Amino acid sequence: MAKYYTVYFDFHKIVLLTDFRSHFVNHNGLFVKCSRTGDLAKILVFFQTSRLTELYIITDDLEETFGEFTKVFVVIEAAGGVVRNSEGLILMIKRNGVWDLPKGKVDPGEQPPQAALREVEEECGIAPLQLGSLVTVTYHTYNMRGKAILKPTYWYNMQYLGAKMPVPQQEEGITDVVWVNPSNLNHYTCNSYGSIQEVLDKVL
Repeated sequence: MAKYYTVYFDFHKIVLLTDFRSHFVNHNGLFVKCSRTGDLAKILVFFQTSRLTELYIITDDLEETFGEFTKVFVVIEAAGGVVRNSEGLILMIKRNGVWDLPKGKVDPGEQPPQAALREVEEECGIAPLQLGSLVTVTYHTYNMRGKAILKPTYWYNMQYLGAKMPVPQQEEGITDVVWVNPSNLNHYTCNSYGSIQEVLDKVL
């Protein structure tokens, strides 16, 4: 399948791609052709002022178009983990009332794998962790002090090697940390973000 980029705007999304016929033909949403990178700003304004939940931007040069797309935002990198314990359960956190996976910003001079380990340890109070492979990179947007932020998040498989119960980092808005059987994840992802569902779809 051809490469594409999905960018989440809260519970809405934009997908940039070169060919939708094989994978996206049955999806709901508006499909538009972007022949000039200068059209991107207009398309983005249209999307943000419309009631669309899904917009598919078709382009001949995916990397060039995505590069132009990112220029509209301030880019802040983050990293996080899909953590499993010895029983195969997956760690979920509840942050600001929404179920999530542990993640946080990459500090200056830090690499995403190290940031992912640090953030999981800080947000959930567990160690040691064994770092696994990169699962995927997701993209979501938000506003911070009047600036539009694009956050690429690097997600890694992790194994928790200890037996200590996790402790939520309450100063980060985390009120609960639970181990979830993969068969029960739908109970949590129904109150989560599209980017989190995307990550979990790749590991299940």
